[in-house]
Amino acid sequence: MGARLIVTSGPALHGTAAVILAMTALAAEPPGTGDAAGAVAYVPFSTAGRIAVIDAARDTLAGTIDGVGNVHALAVTPDGRLLLAGTLDGHGGDPRERPAKMPRAGHGGPHRDGGTAPSGAAAAGHVLIIDTRRRRVLRRVTVPGMAHHIAMLPDGRHAVAAHTAQGTISVIDVAQGRVTRTVTAGSAPNYVVASGDGRRVYVSNAGDDTVSEIDTARWRVLRNLPVGKAPEHLALSADGSRLYVTEAGAGTVAELDTASGRVLRRFTVGRVPHGVALTADGGRLIATARDSDQVVAVDLATGERREARIAPAPFHVAAVGAGKAYMTSRRASVVWVLDTGSLKVLREIRLPRGVGHQIAVFPGG
Repeated sequence: MGARLIVTSGPALHGTAAVILAMTALAAEPPGTGDAAGAVAYVPFSTAGRIAVIDAARDTLAGTIDGVGNVHALAVTPDGRLLLAGTLDGHGGDPRERPAKMPRAGHGGPHRDGGTAPSGAAAAGHVLIIDTRRRRVLRRVTVPGMAHHIAMLPDGRHAVAAHTAQGTISVIDVAQGRVTRTVTAGSAPNYVVASGDGRRVYVSNAGDDTVSEIDTARWRVLRNLPVGKAPEHLALSADGSRLYVTEAGAGTVAELDTASGRVLRRFTVGRVPHGVALTADGGRLIATARDSDQVVAVDLATGERREARIAPAPFHVAAVGAGKAYMTSRRASVVWVLDTGSLKVLREIRLPRGVGHQIAVFPGG
């Protein structure tokens, strides 16, 4: 069944008990029923104050979640029933302040949404826990700064948010609706990805050109792996052996061996690469270059590179099923449906105003 219209309605529930009771009720429902049963993608439109809900089976806009504030970061639980949305209310622009050591290519250029950005060090942020079935906000969790990116752990109970201006990540217990730990990463932590077994989290640090490897059992940094200039988006192979990092200041994507921490290969993308994703089968890398209107696909077995020009300004990208990806634009309110083999645009999904950021995908089930 495709995703139906999902909107927030009624007063928000408050307190840890509300979240736990709601999650218990969701767990008691038979699988495969309700709004989360079909494949669905969520795209936050920051200053527009809404999240687009896309029926990923039909590639159509199924509705919006409105009144959620300035959402940039987004993640969905493995069962598709809860959505975590990182927001900083009360500010019209992108709330991140570019750290002094971060080049503009790795920060302000790709992210300015207009308006005035507050001082990131002084601004608290929030993560909304949204019940996608009951169409309501269960909890508003205060976090140490704007949540630029969020990753769910495979256990479905914990999420990790990156706070660029503060130099930290926070660990959120979703059931309790609170931050349980704050971990210092590198300079300007930017994007987060979790391993399939949940034992490792990787964080790109755009201010010092490293990626932090974090042990989730003890929540401490094991290594800071050197990469190219201004690392941003991350993608991790299913077995956790290869990590792919966009190097916004170098125009490349680096392939790291996670065992040794060494860079094995680099793939040329274009000017200011941003989004990166692996196809559903893990065999192909898809990356975007905002300033040169390029999308690049690399066959990871052979190294064969294919590119296409898609305008304007391809931005975030996420695999959605076999042979298909969704891609947003930095300058247009659209989601492109991309054939990951040919790099042809199969369809354009026109969306509410605003710039699409982190795409969260629930594959259905």
